[in-house]
Parts: sequence; structure tokens; C-alpha cells
Amino acid sequence: MRIAVSLLVAGVPLALASACGGVPSGPNPDVLRSTVDLAKGHVARARNASENAVYPSREEQREAFIHAGDALARGEARDALDIVRVLLELQPANWMFHSLLVQTLYFGLHDAERALDAAGRCLHVDPLVIECLQVRALALLDLGRSTEARLALDTYIEVNPADERAQELLSRARLDSGDTEGAAALLRALVARSPDNLRRRLLLAHAEERSGRVDEAERQFMVVSRIHRDPVAGLTYLLRFYERQERSADVRAIRSEINRLQRPAPRRRLDPL
Repeated sequence: MRIAVSLLVAGVPLALASACGGVPSGPNPDVLRSTVDLAKGHVARARNASENAVYPSREEQREAFIHAGDALARGEARDALDIVRVLLELQPANWMFHSLLVQTLYFGLHDAERALDAAGRCLHVDPLVIECLQVRALALLDLGRSTEARLALDTYIEVNPADERAQELLSRARLDSGDTEGAAALLRALVARSPDNLRRRLLLAHAEERSGRVDEAERQFMVVSRIHRDPVAGLTYLLRFYERQERSADVRAIRSEINRLQRPAPRRRLDPL
């Protein structure tokens, strides 16, 4: 089982980077690079200097990998992409390089379609890379392929059952694919573990409403209105629920309360000096 790596928070740990594979052998002008430039992330310069370059050593590849992870953490996704593409030319079967490419495309460049393709290639190399399993599910959800996302999330959760965020995503995929009962069951367990999690409360409220449990949906929307840090925004969710249920008296009451909250407070008159 692969261990999840938080590339976006703290770059790539040295201990993990030590798993980089060996160095290719034999002359191949397509992958010759300037080792110093590669390690510093100057990929274009490395390409131009390829005729005088030698194969990057394992240590230099590790340094370039760490540099790419740091670039992604700084928001420099295109630099990270350039570096990891070169690394994959050197080691096309390295699961860590594939994983970094997937995360760069999805989290750095917000390209769900390309990230999904890259995740497929990564999982072909190693079917248990957690980051790639996770991104595949996220990308499928983003692309509206909820049934496939459910299958991907089921696979991911088998590998990483403690990931509550993945369970939340699975509930969303179930909801999107019409399995409101399955979504509600999963969300009730999640809300029980984190009752103040607004996002999960909202998902549960919608799942209960779509399942026809209107009283329970109302209760959840009322909790949302109380725990939301913006009282007007919280009440607006409850207002929309009442509108969908055509409960005109409740609609008027909530609108009145929203208007009261939005009314500017009276200015205090200053006493004359």
C-alpha cells in the first residue's frame, strides 16, 4: 500500500524521495539533460544543453523531484509540470513521478480531464497509489461521471478506509447518481462524527429531502442556519427549502428574519460637547 503524501502543503519529503528508481543506462539523446539545470528546475536550459549533458544521477533526480514538489506547493504548477515530464522521460515506470504529475495537473492546473488520463497511466504502473486513486475519483466527479466516480471511490476507500473526505465524496457521487438512500446513510455516520461540519450537514439535508424525509431535511437545514458563520447565508438555505416545499407562511417568516438581519443598525447620536 502506498502512503499518502501532502505535496501541496510541504513539498516532497526527503524520506519519500529516496524511493526514486535507478538511473537509466546507455546513450539516448532524447533523455540527455544538463544535470545542474535539471536539479534547479531550469528545464528549457537543460534541453538546450543536452548535447553536453550526462544522465542525471539518482541523487540529482531526487533533487529535481523535490524541487518540483516545492514548486507545486508554491503555486508554480507549470514549472512543476515541466520538471516531472522530464523525470518521467528518464523513468517512465516510476510511480512517484506519475503521482506528482497527476497532482500537478489536478490541484495545480485544475485540469480534470488530463489529470484523469494521467491517473490512469499511474495506476497502470501501480494500482495502489493513493493519490492517483483519489484524483481519479475527484476528476470523474468534476466531469459529471458520477457512476464511474462511485466505483473509483469504492476502490480508493478499500485502500484507505479511514479517509472521511473520501467517504464524503462517495456520498456526493451516490447523491449525483440517484442513490439518495445510500448517500444519506453514509452522511449520517459522517455527521455523527463531526456535527459542526457545515458541508456534510448540507449534503445530508439535500439527501434527506431527495429521499422524501421532509421533516428530517428541515431539521438539518435548521441546524445549518444555526451553525453557519453567516446568519443570512444559513437562513437562505432554509428559505430555499421552504420555497421548494411551497410552504408560504414559513417563506414569509424566514424572509422577514433575513430582512431584519440585513437592516443596518441605527447610528448612535453623539452628545453635543
